[in-house]
Amino acid sequence: MSLEIVSLKGAPREFKVALLENLGYDVDKQGYVVDSKGERIKDKYAGKEVNIDNMAVFPTRSPVVVMDDNLLSITSYIEEYEEAS
Repeated sequence: MSLEIVSLKGAPREFKVALLENLGYDVDKQGYVVDSKGERIKDKYAGKEVNIDNMAVFPTRSPVVVMDDNLLSITSYIEEYEEAS
């Protein structure tokens, strides 16, 4: 299976919020992605909270993975995903 990458960098904020809401997430007043309990999502690879302006969404797993769009996180995710397939 191959991954198709679609950049969210140029997407309007309203689009990103709607995408997150459809995936069961939301955004707090400071712009951080939160779960259904209102708790901020942490990138498991970088260990930092995910901001809507720097998020990456990988729908290849269940539940969907929302993480920071830094190179370390994306590379780590792809390596982990390939090992699992």
